[in-house]
Amino acid sequence: MALRLLCLTVLVFRVADAVVQHRSLEDARLDRQRLVHRYIKVLNKEEGAIRLVGGDNEYEGNIEVLHNGKWGAVCDDEWDAVEGDIVCRQLGFPGMRRYTRSGFFGPARRRFWMDNLFCEGHEQELVDCHFEGWGENDCEPGEAAGVVCYPPENAQLLGPAPILRDEDLPKYPIRSRSRLYVRLRGGRSRIEGRVEVSLDGGRWGSVCADGWSLLEANVVCRQLGLGYASEAFQTDFFGGSNVSRPVLSGSECYGNETELADCLHHDASQGIVSCHGNRQHVAAVICDFIAPDLVVDYLEIEQTAHLEDRPMLLMQCAMEENCVANEAYQIQRDDPHWRYRSRRLLKFTAAAINAGNADFRPFKEKSQWEWHMCHM
Repeated sequence: MALRLLCLTVLVFRVADAVVQHRSLEDARLDRQRLVHRYIKVLNKEEGAIRLVGGDNEYEGNIEVLHNGKWGAVCDDEWDAVEGDIVCRQLGFPGMRRYTRSGFFGPARRRFWMDNLFCEGHEQELVDCHFEGWGENDCEPGEAAGVVCYPPENAQLLGPAPILRDEDLPKYPIRSRSRLYVRLRGGRSRIEGRVEVSLDGGRWGSVCADGWSLLEANVVCRQLGLGYASEAFQTDFFGGSNVSRPVLSGSECYGNETELADCLHHDASQGIVSCHGNRQHVAAVICDFIAPDLVVDYLEIEQTAHLEDRPMLLMQCAMEENCVANEAYQIQRDDPHWRYRSRRLLKFTAAAINAGNADFRPFKEKSQWEWHMCHM
């Protein structure tokens, strides 16, 4: 009798354990199901959400937008204060202090989701504006758009001062104050590397990549006798983040200068260096002795420029490409007969010659070209 009771007890415990395991598996399945539903709900809720990355604080940086659950960058083509203000307001800040271009807070590290943005100013979110379409772009990593927003009134400013002080920092050609030596380091050959400079033969250091573009890179290549710039980097692609501290910042060139010292910079001779990128924000170049060089025929523009009144019915292509003033979109929105309104256009013939020593080829392959009737 005792043996039967023992066997029955063991059987009951095994059945109970199996029920518990079954419930645990069922609970786990339900938990996973709830997690998936919650994740989908979050994705649906946050489609079009934006954030700022690369800045010193929460209210400045390059812009990233969420689409299909993935973050992507915003290109700086057509980027200005109207779009920047919408970004700041969408993030809950009082407004915009400054908009930035050319990867001011570092190069884009994700694919570009938005390009050729055009906002009218009344939009609540960035995704309400006109743009090419998700992922449609012709942008390089150095074309990231950014903003500096006004901080909340109760924000405590910790760490570095806001980036806006750069606007008040004067810039000078270094040639008038010091001798600037330039070299490339960290490359696989002598025609590439991070840019290092030395003031009056002092210590060598890197150049801050804030605003670094092909214009500045072209001057460096010309000064070193290395032809033309084919690439301008705003990252430690050739090292430098742990090798040297920036000794030059605020570089601003027209592109036709003979030496980097002829460009405008913050007054490094007085120790003024303001670099708001991270430690990987190092200016670098790749030079090439063979490159195209398009020169605009200004005389042709001057001789062919004229005004023309054109009905908006025939301007739909231009409007799709954001080639008209903000007022035209307001008329389109408010006037049901907008197609019969007219706009005055400045038209001219754009001609250019290739003064370089290589053929000019478009950025994209011919199979990826987009033909527009208004360009024919």
